[in-house]
Amino acid sequence: MGWMLIPRTIPQMELTPQRLQEIRKTDGIQLPEGFPAIKTAITIPANNKISFLLDQGYLTNAYPVLQFTKGKNAAIAIGYAEALYIEEPNEKDWRKFRQKGNRNEIEGKKFIGVKDSLVSDGSDMQEFSSLWWRTFRYLQVQVETRDEPLIINDLYGIFTGYPLKMTAQFDAGSDAWRHTWIARTMSNCNMLAIPVFNAWFHYIIAVMIGSCAMQLLQLIIHAWQKAQHLAVIPLLMRRKYRRFLYGG
Repeated sequence: MGWMLIPRTIPQMELTPQRLQEIRKTDGIQLPEGFPAIKTAITIPANNKISFLLDQGYLTNAYPVLQFTKGKNAAIAIGYAEALYIEEPNEKDWRKFRQKGNRNEIEGKKFIGVKDSLVSDGSDMQEFSSLWWRTFRYLQVQVETRDEPLIINDLYGIFTGYPLKMTAQFDAGSDAWRHTWIARTMSNCNMLAIPVFNAWFHYIIAVMIGSCAMQLLQLIIHAWQKAQHLAVIPLLMRRKYRRFLYGG
């Protein structure tokens, strides 16, 4: 017996072109001004090995799109990372690096992330896009050409996420809370299933609506004001209010 098909009750995921914002680091190549925010072709000479690091400016979910020409048998690798890791001088194995520090800083850090690898067949206007979206802020491109120059015609992303439309407003009377109401974060997190933080947040709202437990919200706000760090909230919820929220 086959599956019973029913009409889709939620909209399709958003698919919007999204250009990376700036160059953060290069090795073996000088990139043109305006790239990658502006579509600009880049030529990588034959028998050359180069790399460059691009910055989206914020964390995103996107399908990378790389358009390239010629460069037969050139090896191309595209890596993705939320942040770079601080290199630890006493640790030889990079797999054990644990600290990211300030996400805006890249000096003295190592790029660690998943990557897509491909080889050019030498034809004109080849195009690569991953079969599934990648989550990243930083994008690293590594190219090793053979006997023919490779031309990168364009490199950008196609943002995907749940198409949330903000119809609500949030005002806590303090600028410290202004950046917590971010539609992009909620859109990124509502991809396949509601992750832990969103599930926790939605459950809090349900509890408050059902039981009028506004004291709980006041407690969270008070904890935030004292600690000024979001991590204290789920920690507090787990340790002190688990029984109240989850009945465990």
